[in-house]
Amino acid sequence: MYISLLFSYICLFAQFTQGSDAVINNMYHADIIFVGENIITMEDNDSSVNSIAIRGENIIAVGRADQILKYQGKQTQLIHLGEKALLPGFIDSHGHFTATARLENFINLSSPPVGPINNIDETVTLLRQHIARRNSHSDKWVVGYGYDDSLLAEKRHPTRDDLDKVSTVHPILLMHVSGHFATTNSRGLLELGINAETTNPEGGVIRRRPNSREPNGVFEEVAASIVLQGQLNQITGDRFIQLTRAAAKKYASFGITTVQDGAITPKDLALLKAAAENDGYILDIGAYVWANSLNSESYQNFRSESTYSGGVRQIGIKLSLDGSPQGRTAWMTEAYIVGPTNASANYFAYPSAEPAHYIKRAADLVQREIPIIVHANGDAAIDLMIKGVSEGLQRSPKPNHRSVI
Repeated sequence: MYISLLFSYICLFAQFTQGSDAVINNMYHADIIFVGENIITMEDNDSSVNSIAIRGENIIAVGRADQILKYQGKQTQLIHLGEKALLPGFIDSHGHFTATARLENFINLSSPPVGPINNIDETVTLLRQHIARRNSHSDKWVVGYGYDDSLLAEKRHPTRDDLDKVSTVHPILLMHVSGHFATTNSRGLLELGINAETTNPEGGVIRRRPNSREPNGVFEEVAASIVLQGQLNQITGDRFIQLTRAAAKKYASFGITTVQDGAITPKDLALLKAAAENDGYILDIGAYVWANSLNSESYQNFRSESTYSGGVRQIGIKLSLDGSPQGRTAWMTEAYIVGPTNASANYFAYPSAEPAHYIKRAADLVQREIPIIVHANGDAAIDLMIKGVSEGLQRSPKPNHRSVI
């Protein structure tokens, strides 16, 4: 009797273990296996790697095909790469993710090969066609992006006079390819409340007509940021999230798996985090909050996050010290040979932030070990950037401060 019972237990155990092996094997089978001789792992010894096994969103094995094919099951997709290369995703080291997402709502005025525009007349025609197609109300802004004065036949920015040829009833706003300039028409100036009496904001310039205080429609640096943010920030809520999801897919389609949002506002970051909680983004978004958008309390309470949550991470703070070389607003230690229109003979450009304020803030952030990225193109701006970081490091060493120009 005992022998019969023992035999029964042995049979039952054998059936259980066979079933367990099947379950375990199924658990560890790969969904996809890539096989090829051009797999780049970024490790020194990756010459021995010609196969990768993936299950779900994770790489579960890397090595030679004879090892990796053990993970092949009935449902595994086997992909032979041939001469194609497989490598880790690209990291966007300088980007503006949410601004890029919002551009889908605007008119592309780029020059070839990115867009169709060769001169200002073509800009006017395209804007007119857009208004006619949309049949929009006259109080609704018409916004374009990507124009480049250096690639236009006229070699200048479109002015209010040029854009008045499009419409004098629709407010029009165009963003320069660099993001450091903007231009509007007469109706736009009226809507913005900008006129001959309006003074330049600190760190920016409202360009004027020759021998006049009357604005010509073109804005530089901080002045451009103010008018552009007014339009960019109109896109919010569900539409904003929809655009960011679409942008994430577009980035990923080019192999970019980590993107930067350098100069995000607290409001946009809160929207991204809420969306990520509900349904994580398909790539990682490293956010640097625009310093000018932080009030005193938010600045003091700011903390750097060490991990991504749903694909979103608050990394640090973005500061800006000058403009762009192509716009001749990069702050230099030597005068420009040729400055922008109406510039003085000894034109060096100018800082877009008060230097003493920047030094104090940069030193404080370095001490708090909050990473900063600083826009600095001209050598005078770069010198100032380094001085601010140095001030912080002189107080006490912070080897992991990760400050970036």
